[in-house]
Amino acid sequence: MLLDSKKPTVMKYKFSALLAAVFAVGILASCGSADSRADRIADSTDLGDRADSASRAQKADNRNEEFESNTDDDVALFMKSAAAGSKIEIMLGEKALQSAANADVKKFAQRMIDDHTKAGKELEQLSTEYGILLPTELPADVRQHMEAMGNRKGANFDRSYMEMMVKDHGKTVNMFREAAALNNNKIKDFAAKTLPVLQEHEKMAKEIFGRL
Repeated sequence: MLLDSKKPTVMKYKFSALLAAVFAVGILASCGSADSRADRIADSTDLGDRADSASRAQKADNRNEEFESNTDDDVALFMKSAAAGSKIEIMLGEKALQSAANADVKKFAQRMIDDHTKAGKELEQLSTEYGILLPTELPADVRQHMEAMGNRKGANFDRSYMEMMVKDHGKTVNMFREAAALNNNKIKDFAAKTLPVLQEHEKMAKEIFGRL
């Protein structure tokens, strides 16, 4: 059962803030180390806002627009946020396989690719069922910062990447915990099933980062 679309929703604003964090906090905290702390914070906020807007601004055909208009805003925003987050984790995982020096970091990166690819496929199936058009590309600024992250090598990359993973997964776990309380049974089940996996990711990231 979907939530009544006429009821005021609070969670969508939480999802919006969490998506901004997923895009910005980890990536920008690990890049541009020569910038001042104030500049990094300002850049993170600005980039997060643009990333959030981009994730919700995907164009749909008339059928999708009509269908999505009957889908709860929180459900649609969660699906788009989760899909965008998974894309980032996969892309960063692929970069880590190329640039990391530590064997545990590489193993973690492969786990990210495997688990988020699986989650992404499930989201695609749900999006088809509900007529939700998921983001197909990341904002240009996000791609640029990810490329900058990819330019790092060895131990420098290892610490930056794992620090990013610790921060990102803290935010993502909170987002999925909230989604597990939605009144859409299929989305609720997806979030509840995926949450323990993300919590394990967070635990692994903290342990690996602590050893670097």
